Amino acid sequence: MKNIITSIIYIIQMTSINRPSISLSNIPSISLSRRSSNRSSKRSSNRSSKRSSKKSFKRSSKMPSISLSRRSFTRSSKISTENSMKRTSSKKTKKLHSNINKINWHPRGISKLYFKKTSITPMSMPTGNSNKISVGRGYTFPPQREDYIIKKYKDFNNSSKVIDECIKSSSSSVTIYKNKKKILNVHNKHDDMLIETLSVTKSFCALAIMFLIQDKKINSVEDLVSTYIESWAYGEKKDITIHDILTHTSGLDKYWSYENFMWPQGNLDMFLKNTGIKPNVKDISLVIDKTRENGKDWFYNDTATQVIPTLVQSITGQTISKYLKKKLFSPLDIPFVWNKDDNHNDYGPNGLSISSNSLCKVGIMMLNDGMWNGRKILDKKLIDQMTEKKIPQSKMRKDPNFANTDMSGYGFMWYDYNDMKIAMGFLGQQLIISKKNNVVAARILQSRWDEPTFERATNENEIYFNNFKNLIEKI
Repeated sequence: MKNIITSIIYIIQMTSINRPSISLSNIPSISLSRRSSNRSSKRSSNRSSKRSSKKSFKRSSKMPSISLSRRSFTRSSKISTENSMKRTSSKKTKKLHSNINKINWHPRGISKLYFKKTSITPMSMPTGNSNKISVGRGYTFPPQREDYIIKKYKDFNNSSKVIDECIKSSSSSVTIYKNKKKILNVHNKHDDMLIETLSVTKSFCALAIMFLIQDKKINSVEDLVSTYIESWAYGEKKDITIHDILTHTSGLDKYWSYENFMWPQGNLDMFLKNTGIKPNVKDISLVIDKTRENGKDWFYNDTATQVIPTLVQSITGQTISKYLKKKLFSPLDIPFVWNKDDNHNDYGPNGLSISSNSLCKVGIMMLNDGMWNGRKILDKKLIDQMTEKKIPQSKMRKDPNFANTDMSGYGFMWYDYNDMKIAMGFLGQQLIISKKNNVVAARILQSRWDEPTFERATNENEIYFNNFKNLIEKI
């Protein structure tokens, strides 16, 4: 009997030693490993699984376990989502900015991407006879006085009138210097600092030609274009001079089409999707036809202006923007953007985005006979040659688009108004130089074609600030 009892005790002891423990610490955690995940799902309850997974997350050095904590999961998911959004946003931003650089010079193209470019999205659209449109950040068009930052550095004649007219004309930025000192700066705080100047760009094309003469890369404006562009050496275009191009008397066909040359088949959506035809403005400038006798009639010609960037690049091996950066913008410490087509050709009819203050810097340099901070930028004789009147008003008015012009005449892509020299573009973009009053002034307006009230305003005179030059004349 004693032996039987001893045997039973022995068996019980052995069974106790070999039986597996059910301590929670021995339950495997839920891991990214499929094998361990299967084991834990078979052996653990929900409650023990949560506790063991937290311990496992600390213990694991090779493969972290999946935490069942909702708070932890939400946080990690949020971080992952944010990082993904940042990466996606960065790619979209780069693509968007690339697209903007391609099209925003176009007077109807700038604001096709304006809201995206500035992170401003439309909040409400006008209905009925509404004359305002609300956009993000509480901005409305036309702007109100509270939308402007006004700095008057010194009192001057008609200062209140000038400020009122700046606001009334919805100007984005106005800067005025007198005796080489800034006396006024008005800026719409919702608009960009660098704004497309439209046809003011043409006046900078003329400056590029003057620099070529100064650098002795061309002899004079009487040089034949065909001397530097070989394809023009044959046929009717061979006798067209640089002078003809600068004065809109080239006789070249003026078939420049913003819609077709800038947007593939006139369709912005196709352009953004990178489909359809991508116009090459350099090729356009090379194949343009001559339709009239050169050196005779004055017809404002965008297509002919595109010849100048082609000419500059042919002569210097640089784009006109790079050439002017070296000769003009860098010496005057001017930030700028010069837009290009898909083939990296700079535009000529327009394309230069710049601030009103920077425009004034160029004007002050010219007013100061080509000097800037004691350094000669451009020879005075070349400035005079560029700005002196070549085309009288009577000849300008023969162009139907200028039948009612009040300009006194036209030089090398600079207008003449009494004693003032003016670079001028669509929407009332202006750089005015008055040697008589020692005044330089600039006014620019940012395009907002996505806003119906802006487009309606372009059909009225007010937005063009036509009396700006008259106000400057009285300062």
